[in-house]
Amino acid sequence: MQQLDVIILDRVYKLACEPNQVDALLSAGRKVDETMRQLRVNAPRLDFDKIAVMAALSLCQQMVQAEKRLNHQLDEREQLDLELQKQETTLQQHLDDLLDHTEQLIRRIDQNSILRNEDDDAALVQAKNDDEGKDREVETDSN
Repeated sequence: MQQLDVIILDRVYKLACEPNQVDALLSAGRKVDETMRQLRVNAPRLDFDKIAVMAALSLCQQMVQAEKRLNHQLDEREQLDLELQKQETTLQQHLDDLLDHTEQLIRRIDQNSILRNEDDDAALVQAKNDDEGKDREVETDSN
């Protein structure tokens, strides 16, 4: 534990805290001091205890408002995350559909290529047969 002095409204408070919390505690002490000084300016007749209570209430009110804002932001973020998740799901479905359609087109192209190759092979065979038939005609005519 680390010992430190926190000064609030000209009074010194000796406090102890973990070394990693020193900056936060000093910052909190400055905020309490600032709030109490402002209250003393606005209501100079209030005694120290009343100023301390008013400062505590003011700081707690600020904290509650900050928590509400934070919770609202977290709710908005959660809603945005849900919407993003829906959009990602929809996008993934569209991509899957597009992939399926592309694969079907590729299969059709492959089938058409096979049919064309078969037709080309048949045409080559026919042309070869036609050429052989012409060669025989030429041989027959020459005899």
